[in-house]
Order: sequence, then C-alpha cells, then structure tokens
Amino acid sequence: MKIIYINKTRLFDHMPSTVFSMLNAYNFAKNGADVTIILKIPHQEVQQDFESYFNLKPLGNFHIRTFSDKFLGLSGNEFFYSKINQWILSQPTPDVIFTRDPGYLPFLARIKKSRNLKAYYQSHNFYLDLSFQPDQKITNRKKYHRFEKKYLPLMDGMFTLNESQKKLYEKYINLPVHSVVPGLQKIYPVTDNFSQKIIVYSGSLQKDKGVDILLHSFAEIEHKAAKLVLLGGRHEQEIEPIRELAKKLKITDRIEITGWLSFDDVQKRLKHATVGVIPLKDTFYNRYLTAPSKLFDYIAHGIPVIASDLPAIRDIDLNHEHLFYIPAANRQRLSQALDIFLSDPLAYEKYQIRSHELAKNYRWQDCSLRMMAKF
Repeated sequence: MKIIYINKTRLFDHMPSTVFSMLNAYNFAKNGADVTIILKIPHQEVQQDFESYFNLKPLGNFHIRTFSDKFLGLSGNEFFYSKINQWILSQPTPDVIFTRDPGYLPFLARIKKSRNLKAYYQSHNFYLDLSFQPDQKITNRKKYHRFEKKYLPLMDGMFTLNESQKKLYEKYINLPVHSVVPGLQKIYPVTDNFSQKIIVYSGSLQKDKGVDILLHSFAEIEHKAAKLVLLGGRHEQEIEPIRELAKKLKITDRIEITGWLSFDDVQKRLKHATVGVIPLKDTFYNRYLTAPSKLFDYIAHGIPVIASDLPAIRDIDLNHEHLFYIPAANRQRLSQALDIFLSDPLAYEKYQIRSHELAKNYRWQDCSLRMMAKF
C-alpha cells in the first residue's frame, strides 16, 4: 500500500500537530506501507536532524518531502496545496491520500477524481455546525465549514480522535466515520519518582488549556518544596503571560518554563516527573474534540495523571479508572489532588500502575494499523 500523508505545518514546527502527524505517518510505514509525509519547508533557524528531533530511526519505506507555500513573492496554503497536487500528478498513483487539513479538502477532491484513488480526512476540529463554537477564534472557520459540507461527502471515509467527535459527525454526514484514538511511540520503564515532587505540564500554554488554573492551584498546595515544570510554550507571546502570573502568585522560584522542546527532549524530562496534569477548561473543543498528546506522553512513562473530567478524556480512559479526575477549572480540587499525589505514596503507586496499564492499549503502531484496516 502506498500512502501520501499531508499536513500544512512546517517540519520541526513548534506545534503538537507536527509530532502527531509524523508519528501517525511513520507508523503506517512500520506496518509495511510505503509512506510519504508532506509538510512545509522548515524555518531556517530550526533546521535539525530528523532522527534526533523525533527520536525515530530512518526506514526505507518512509519518506519526507517539504514544499514551499510561496509563489511570486506571495505566500499561502493554497500555493502549498497546489504544489503538492502537481507533484502527485507526476508520480505513480498512490493507493491512499490522507490529510488532517480541512483547507486541503477541495484539492484532495480534485486529485481523487483525476487519479481515481482513495481519500481520507482526519478531523482535529468540527466545522459542520459553527453554532457549537460561536466564540472560537479560528482563521478561515467559515471557509472550513463550507469545505467540510461540500467535500466530505466525496471522501471514502474519515477518522476522528475519539467517540464523542465521531458521534457529532455522524449526525451530519452519511459517510463512514471511524474513531481511532492516537497513540504513543514507546512505553518506558516505570520509575519511582514519588520523592522528586515534580509536577509537570506538557504542551502549549493557550488559555483553554487551563495553565492559569494550574498555577493558581500550585500556589495553594501544602507541599511548598514541590516544583512545577511547564514543558512547553510555543513562543514568547504565549509564555510571557504565564511568567507574569507566576510573579503575581509569588511562585517564580518554584516554577520552570522550558519553552518548546523536541519530542525526544520531552520524553527525557518526563522520566523525572511525579505527577502529570491535564487541567483543560470546559469548552466545546475540550469536551468533545481533543485527544491531548500530553496524556499519551504521561502514561507512556507510567506517570499518575490528574485530568479535567470531560467526555473526550473519558473516551480514552478505558473503564474510566486509570486517571484521577477533577471538575474542570476547579482550583481547589486540583490543589487537593496535587497534595494527594505528593503526600500519599499508596495513591501515587496505585495511579502509577493504572497509568502504565492504560499505555499498553495505545501504541502508535497498533493505532495506525487499525486505521489502515479501514482503507
């Protein structure tokens, strides 16, 4: 099987979607497919080695191609997509084209029609009914709404990140919709980090992620010797408000903000974590559409996880017993939960075991194989 996987982010970009797409496509290849992943040309300042950045060994059937989004001094995703289609037309016909980009849907419909191949869309949002997210500030959301309505029926099928998202789409379209939860690349040996007293959060620092809630809760915990490590922050504009909040709460000396790290560097830092936090706020996106990469990173290391009690998270947690749930945006309950894992070795060990057990169900290679079975 020959698969082309398309993602509009730049190679080595400071975005969770870059790592997600790379691991998804790479594991198609590990399952025997001949895979080409297509991304934008990386910024010059972040040119890095593929193997060291993603901690992935080269495979003879896994190929990376990058295209520019510039044309005659202008830039835009349409130029990027047009170049992809021109390149595909010059190649032997693939069996499947797979994308997570709603903006590529009209280009995908054209190439599908001209080359008679299978085409699949993997949604990471929901645009068929914009009334669900009236305040969502996403560029081109109305355009993506038109694209999903017009072009999704022309696809061979689509994939969602969880059952909640799948049920939403099935109300609006007559198309095979498959729910396949993302995965983790490697399961690491469990380390007893109870004595470390390190609380970790991994990922972007956007408002809906609840990092401000985490900082307030951390300031209120009884264990003042504990340390909070934020493994992320995509850029200074995202980091500065969190840094200012830490100063206001007088916890600057107990908090570390690393900035964006490579996938491999995140894994190295997680080896020392005592507890991982997913403090999502209760928004439509967080309730029904998300599948946080940080969750899979945490459980890969057997880190006890404190998570906001939302349907999208429970979709991933088999039997709803592997994570420690708190009401979304509840500072008091979060600080209480943090103190439990920092003070009670039995609770720590119990949820460490449960976390590691959950990880066994979400290996990326198995997830990608389930997707390939639907092609």
